[in-house]
Amino acid sequence: MKAFLVILTAIILMAAQGWIQELAGIAVLPARSFTDGPSSGQSIQPAIGIHPPFVNQQPVQGLSALLYREGRWLSITDNGFGSQKNSSDYKLRVIELEPDFRSQTRGTGQLSVTTLFTVCDPLRQIRFPVVADRKFYPGSDIPFATEIRQRRCLTEADLDIESFQRTADGSYWFGDEFGPFLLHTDGHGIVLEPPVPIPRVMAPENPFLANEPPLMGSPPVRAVPAIVA
Repeated sequence: MKAFLVILTAIILMAAQGWIQELAGIAVLPARSFTDGPSSGQSIQPAIGIHPPFVNQQPVQGLSALLYREGRWLSITDNGFGSQKNSSDYKLRVIELEPDFRSQTRGTGQLSVTTLFTVCDPLRQIRFPVVADRKFYPGSDIPFATEIRQRRCLTEADLDIESFQRTADGSYWFGDEFGPFLLHTDGHGIVLEPPVPIPRVMAPENPFLANEPPLMGSPPVRAVPAIVA
């Protein structure tokens, strides 16, 4: 009863402060959404009626972080296929979402999706091995996609970007979980400088960790959850 009264009081206070908002429209991105790209899902098993691999396709979901830009939203693909080991064919991309919000009077409620760019390292600023350096996908005899190898594009097996921000000069900074690192690219996703490590923090996936135990900091740091411009 006390919890109910606390919640009710909070609602009344929020209403008095004008904090309660009314839903004006909605747009939905189906879970089975894909963009064109090299085949993916070659290291995962069928589940809930979905049968990989996804030939000449890259999944749109999951997504992390949103940036608003001129009526559209930019977002970053995230989480791969659930683990570092099975996500070497899942490219790190920035996508553009254009919602057609459905309201009581108009709109389809759909989201159009366009790949803005893939994060790539043709200048070889990343000084540790990435999966694009291989001839075959890890643990298989499947040749690596040419477009990933030629431009040294990054995948969810290399970095796990969780946040991003666009700066005044049009470049981007990304917050990664595997280092954790800060990653700087130009406006087309080309890595401009070596990843910047977080001082005194090394995640279990850190490529420079070798056989040492991870350093999680105090309090523990697992990722770069947000970047403020």
